[in-house]
Amino acid sequence: MKKKREEIANFIKNISEKVTLITDIWSSLKFESFLEITIYFIDKNWILKHFTLNIFRFKDSHIW
Repeated sequence: MKKKREEIANFIKNISEKVTLITDIWSSLKFESFLEITIYFIDKNWILKHFTLNIFRFKDSHIW
C-alpha cells in the first residue's frame, strides 16, 4: 500500500493540467461513517483519469 501511495504521489506531482478534488461521505450497513477524497483530471491525450487519494473513517455519525 505504501508503494502504491508513493506511485500516485509521484504521478500527481507531474500533472501539468488542472485537477478537481471530489469528496463523498457515506455510512456503511454497520452505521460507520466514511469520507473519500478522489482526484480527477484530463491528461494531455484527453483521457479522464482519477485516483482515490484517501478514505477516512469518522468516529461519530455524519448524520445529524
